[in-house]
Amino acid sequence: MEGWQFLKAYADRYHSDMPPPQPASARAPRREASPAPALPTVRLAYIIPSNRNAQADAVAKIRAIITDSQDWYRDQFERHGFGAKTFRIETETDGVTPKVHVKYIPETDAYLRDDIWGRTIQAASNAGITTWTTGEVWLLVPEAHVQAADGSVSGGTALGGSFGSGPDPGVAMMGSDALARWSPGMFTDDRPYDNLFIAEIGPYPLKQNVTFPWFEGTTISSVSSSVRGALTHELSHAFGLPHDFRNDANFHGNIMGNGLRGLRGNFFPGRYTNDTTRLSYVSALALSSSRYFNSDEGETTKPTLTGVTSGAVGIVAGRIEISFTADDSSGLVAAWLTRSGDLVGELPLAGTSMTTRFSTPYFTAGSANNYSLAVFDRFGNKTSVDTTITPASGPNRAPQPAIKVQSAAPMAGETVVLDAGASTDPESSASVLRVEWDLDGDGQFDTAPTTTKTFNLALPINGNRYILARITDPSNSTAISAPLALHAHRPFVEITRGQVMGTTYVSWTSKLGFVYRPQRATNLLSWVFTDVATQLGNGAVLQQPFILPGELDSEFYRIVFSRANE
Repeated sequence: MEGWQFLKAYADRYHSDMPPPQPASARAPRREASPAPALPTVRLAYIIPSNRNAQADAVAKIRAIITDSQDWYRDQFERHGFGAKTFRIETETDGVTPKVHVKYIPETDAYLRDDIWGRTIQAASNAGITTWTTGEVWLLVPEAHVQAADGSVSGGTALGGSFGSGPDPGVAMMGSDALARWSPGMFTDDRPYDNLFIAEIGPYPLKQNVTFPWFEGTTISSVSSSVRGALTHELSHAFGLPHDFRNDANFHGNIMGNGLRGLRGNFFPGRYTNDTTRLSYVSALALSSSRYFNSDEGETTKPTLTGVTSGAVGIVAGRIEISFTADDSSGLVAAWLTRSGDLVGELPLAGTSMTTRFSTPYFTAGSANNYSLAVFDRFGNKTSVDTTITPASGPNRAPQPAIKVQSAAPMAGETVVLDAGASTDPESSASVLRVEWDLDGDGQFDTAPTTTKTFNLALPINGNRYILARITDPSNSTAISAPLALHAHRPFVEITRGQVMGTTYVSWTSKLGFVYRPQRATNLLSWVFTDVATQLGNGAVLQQPFILPGELDSEFYRIVFSRANE
């Protein structure tokens, strides 16, 4: 089953990407939940119908899952070389604890389930939640799911939508059945879920492929990973991201594709070695300037976008070309191309004016193809233009590349396997396609063409790089894959010497999915672990204090690291 079909099946049952909000004039008046944040911020609400009780630990789980999502985003931006940035969340007065607005509403759970998206938003608005307010992305969790005797669940939902420009608002929504699967212990619980009872989900035993879709796997861990990934997926829709199924597979790929279910591999790469979910290059490029991820307020003037190709076009070297001109006085950052709502192209932009083009193998010859082209400026303001293009019939079409990297969490000095085996071609079998690899993202392909689809890449030093593949068919039509970001990890500080009595601080850049243990020694041959607790990486800079005893002239310190659950 193709990648989009996985998510379509999910949509039919739990998920759909919601249209943008109605104009403010079409919505009922609402009361302010609390003073709006000064900068665009994510806010959280737990919505409880009149005939339901709040789950005992719901607020704690919502706080934990949003913090995990922050950590994942921080790690992904660091992997792309944009710095360890993440989205802001509204906090309690301590400035740290995520604030969850708990709202009891007069509506019943059955009423919400009849239109879980529209009615939950309306009920939340009536209760004072300021949905669709500029500068606010809301995560709503309605307590509305029910389990039937056959094990099936209704009212379990995963939804998200936004205009996605500058401080535009957005909404993400997750059903209350997700709360049980957000329990920390379930993330690594590898028991089959069939015939187990989870009280928070309902009074009946879980049934394989009935309670949860088949593509979410068979274990407690796999369905927990799926719904955790779904939270970040829907939140990303609320930031304005569309789907991206390139370089994507179930449990191993993009957060905006089927790879969302592989989130457990990001947090426990030593345990789930084949799983991972990532922020694709174009998504990272666009969000790098988002108001929700930056503290620069800036202006809200959108770029201008003109000269977009439309109508009948020819096929050039197996691809079609879509030209455009973008202008913005504050500076251009990125452009993306979607086809029928899915990302199929990306371009970094620079300066205040650019005329350039996409060259894409994603089209159906002889038929009308619907595209949307969007450009972003440095304040996250976005302009989109829709266009319909009809490519000519007859000429050879280029391949559609698909690549993956195994392992997804390598250490410096290890070897990873690059694999282009999932690439396809409209006219040829995959076996005759030739692949070349750009191993450092410089636009130069470093390997000779070969029909062998895998390549072993040694990683001699720590750092970030992009991997791309150029795929060529027997007619010599070519296409280049979307870039994959690869980070070979090693903490920047390994050995530090303390010579003055007192406290020495050792700092290093951490990575999600790695654990760090401090060691000390009076000489470089006799290292011992300290009694300080192991630290978990979260993509940020971590710090470990060491106290130098007065009777020693000097002491050495280092940090030992490994993949979580390795």
